[in-house]
Formats: sequence, structure tokens, C-alpha cells
Amino acid sequence: MGEVYRLDFGRFSKVERTPQGGLRVPANVTRIGVFVYTNADGSKRRELRHPDEVFAEDSLATLAGAPVTDLHPADPVGPNNWRKLSVGHVGEDVKRADKYVSAKLMIQDGEEIAAIERGDRKELSCGYTCTLDNTPGEFDGERYDAIQRSIRYNHVALGPAGWGRAGTNCNLRLDSNGNQLHNNSAGSPPREPERKQTQMKYTIDGVTYDTDSPQFVEALAVRDKRNDETLATLTAERDTANGERDAANTAREDADKKLEESNDPKRLDALVADRVDLVTNATRILGDEAKLDGKSDREIMIEAIRHDTKSFDADGKSDEYVRAYFEATTTSSRRHDEGGKGIGAVRSAAVASRRTSKHDDKDGGDDVDRNDADAAQKRMIENNRDAATKPLRFSRSN
Repeated sequence: MGEVYRLDFGRFSKVERTPQGGLRVPANVTRIGVFVYTNADGSKRRELRHPDEVFAEDSLATLAGAPVTDLHPADPVGPNNWRKLSVGHVGEDVKRADKYVSAKLMIQDGEEIAAIERGDRKELSCGYTCTLDNTPGEFDGERYDAIQRSIRYNHVALGPAGWGRAGTNCNLRLDSNGNQLHNNSAGSPPREPERKQTQMKYTIDGVTYDTDSPQFVEALAVRDKRNDETLATLTAERDTANGERDAANTAREDADKKLEESNDPKRLDALVADRVDLVTNATRILGDEAKLDGKSDREIMIEAIRHDTKSFDADGKSDEYVRAYFEATTTSSRRHDEGGKGIGAVRSAAVASRRTSKHDDKDGGDDVDRNDADAAQKRMIENNRDAATKPLRFSRSN
């Protein structure tokens, strides 16, 4: 007893519009009874859908929430193709209604809703799996060859009036399309004529295949692989474009930030002040005739250093090294100059003092003036003794 795949048909008529714009379709989606199939050799096969199997709780539970599709898909509906195939779903209220299984279909897809409203979709067909018990018998006076057991629903499909299709192998069947129970007991309604089963066709890349043929399966696999590769390529191209765009946006933001920082008035004022200090200190060494316009800070500092230290080699030296050397040179020069001027001033003052003391003073004024001059000279020497070691105020340039 192997598992087989079945499709059975029913009809629906009344539909209701939901507040969200979808359709609620109350319907008898399947029934009990003997279903007649046409085998590949043209012979008939009768299979019983017994009430104990059709109304079993574990079977009805698989119908609740099952996807609704437009026609039957080539493959069973699953997580990988649900989004592509589903146009709605079966409601949770699945129950027995006399000889039928009753449920409400919730249709949310706009194109499917339009097809229902035009009348292009009128019939239902359940896609399900079952196992066959090949024990023959009779049900309500109608003979059968096998019993369908362990019925598990995969989907409910919508189709046009007069819909019917099946494969030629025994694993794909179409049950009869009527909602009436087939039996020949007295007083029962007349049986609907059996629908002729036709081979299902499918076209891939311009070639039409029988859906139960190995060639169809191969062609379908090739097409799906090609589609997956195309999707992967497009995804990679999209990701590349997004990466380039994000990188460009980041670079633009960084440039805008740097421009804003460079135009900061406080920063510009500091740069100007530092440049003025640098040029002033360098001119003190090089002289007022030095031409410093257009030269970089590093070039000016090296020129000033080499003015006193001809052998100074700046190659391979960092900007920090050159700046430190320059500042040391500048500080030394300023201390030398100011110290020399201080001593010279002391000496000049002493000489002037001696000169003013050389006059005739009867009351001993000559000695008083000389003593005053000596005291003044001593005070000036004391005041200028550490002039060469006092720190100088100097602003470092950037």
C-alpha cells in the first residue's frame, strides 16, 4: 500500500466580500463516496473515500489553513514556493456537513478575486496524498476497487467550470467533478456523467511536455536552476551598486566635515597667529631681508636652522623633529640677544654715571656721585644677571 497523490473537484457559488477587500467563499470542498478514475490503459478504477477516512480529525486538521491556489501547481505547495503559488488559504473552521467537508476559503489575491467575479473560477479541487488499501468491496451499493486511507491535504485549487485534468500514471488522479454521491440505490439523485481525463501539458522555453514525463522534470529543473542563477547574479549586482553608493555617500560626508572644519573661524585665526609667530621668529635669525612668502612652515624652519648650523640635514627628519630643532635654535638666539643687550646697557649706564660724577664739588659731592653711580651699576648688574636664563613666551605653529 503506497502513498499516492489525488485531486478531487467540487463547486462553490456564494461569495462574501471582506472588509480588507478579499473574498470569503463558503464551499463544500470534498465529499465521501466512490470516485472513478481512468487508468493509462483506458480501464476504470474505483476508489472509495470512506467517511471514517474523510472525516478523521487528523485528516481534516491538514485541510485547515491549507493554501488556496489558482489551478493545480506542477509541484506540491511548500515553504519554498508558497509565496509564488498561494492566492489565499482555507479557514480554520473545517467540519463535516452531511456527506461533504465544509470550509471557508479566504481569497486575498487581486487577480484571483477578479477571475472569480468574472466567473472564470467556479470549481474547487483538493490536492492531497493518501495510501491505497487495494481491498475491493461495496459502499452504498456501489462497487470499489480500493480504499483511500490516511488522507493528507496539500492545497485547494480554484478552476473554471468543467475543469478536469490528470496524469496518465496511477499517482496522479482527478476525482469526479460533482458534489453528488455516486451510488445506484433507489431514490438517489442521478449520477453525473464521468468526465474524460486528459493528459496535462506544460510549456517550458517554447517546448510542450507531458507533465508526467521524465523530460518535463528535467526541463523544469533546468529552468529553475537558470532562474536561481539569474536571481543570484541580479542580487550580486544590486549589492555591488549599493556598496558603491554607500561608499560614495560616506566619502562625501567626510569631505563635507573636513571642509566645515577647515572653514572654522577659530581654526583659521589660530593658523594665522601661528604663521605670524613663525615668520617673526625666523626673521629674527635670517634678518628683515629674508624672503619667506610662498614657503611652507617646514621650509622656513629649515632655512632658519641652516643660517646658524650649515651642516643641518633635514632629509628623513619628521616635521616634529624639525620644529623642535627650530624652536630650540630660536629660543637660544633670543636669549643671547637679550642677554647681550642687558650687559651692554649696564656698561653704558656705568660709563654715563662716571662721566656725570666728574665735576668740582667743594662739599665732597664728587665722592657722593661716584658712590651713587657704583650703587646704580650694582643694581643693574643684579637685575640683568639671569636675563639669559629667563623663559621666553613663544607660540608654537602647526
